[in-house]
Amino acid sequence: MSLQSTIPHSYGMAEADVQSITNFRKTLAAEGIKVSVNDILVKCAGNALGRVPAVNRVWVGNQISQPSSVDVSVAVSTPNGLITPIVFDVAGLDVLDIAQSVRSLAGKARDGKLQPHEFIGGSFRYFFLGRILYLLPLFLNSGLNTLDFFVPAFPT
Repeated sequence: MSLQSTIPHSYGMAEADVQSITNFRKTLAAEGIKVSVNDILVKCAGNALGRVPAVNRVWVGNQISQPSSVDVSVAVSTPNGLITPIVFDVAGLDVLDIAQSVRSLAGKARDGKLQPHEFIGGSFRYFFLGRILYLLPLFLNSGLNTLDFFVPAFPT
């Protein structure tokens, strides 16, 4: 039996112009503040989920649950595969805090030093799978909402 038939899911696709995000990132970089486009998109997702809490839901057992905070899992590639450490309370963090948290969690993930509470749970999962030209379905092991980014190229 495929995971598609046993895990609640839906698909959607949208096109977005991210030039304003890359311009914002360049402005921050000119001020000596280092953040990635991913960090900004994680913050955007956190803001959106904070403003529309009905979307910030998780599937637990056989029911939908409303988490008390927006906790975003961010995909990190490691020598042992993909893992999704959690940036807690994203709606309450600024972009710089998110960038620092993601860097710290990614380092711990690559070193194999994440603790279970740092990657089990969350209320939303963010994936940026790079500059590819085709879509692949992702099958996840938990009931988190997921934002998957597949883009041909980011403007620099």
